[in-house]
Amino acid sequence: MYWALHYPDEVDAIIGLDMAVPGQYDYMGIDFDDEKPQSPSDFEKENSSYCFWIYKMGLMRLMKAEDIFASLKSEYLTEEEKEEYRAIGYTRYALGTDSTIMREQIKTEGLIRTLKELHDGPVPDIPTYFFVTDDPMMEMQYGSTDNWRQAHRDYLKAVTDGKMKELHAGHYLHTKIPEQLAADMTAFIDSLE
Repeated sequence: MYWALHYPDEVDAIIGLDMAVPGQYDYMGIDFDDEKPQSPSDFEKENSSYCFWIYKMGLMRLMKAEDIFASLKSEYLTEEEKEEYRAIGYTRYALGTDSTIMREQIKTEGLIRTLKELHDGPVPDIPTYFFVTDDPMMEMQYGSTDNWRQAHRDYLKAVTDGKMKELHAGHYLHTKIPEQLAADMTAFIDSLE
């Protein structure tokens, strides 16, 4: 979305797999005018104890791996690939606050500014196709899966050529229905030509 706003000649369409849309932050109660940026060092201080025990000391390994790494539930990976995935996942998480998945949660001034711009600014009017699931995980952040889906519907109201496909495949839908997604995306992209 950000790229489409700033470099419209470079973006022909948006395809989103359970992707964030600006209106979702309304359901989360976020007021971008009141959000305060975090420094990486403050983030590390706030999360270092958690990361030490869960990741570095290995308590994460006592949790059910399939609940942490949804791809392990996929029927498209062999047992050997699942073992490799598990090993790589645990290794990456063991980096604690240095891991990408933790660092992307740091609310930097730039992130807040970008989210506010997307939230308050215009919706890029380019062909858009959302694949949205009803994963219960969304209830924790948005109050209900209906709110999650509604945020996407509201976004699409501002798009001339927008559509949404509601699925029952979990948040990591690409691990459950890759062929269906590939076929739907290919048809969408072909329709643009």
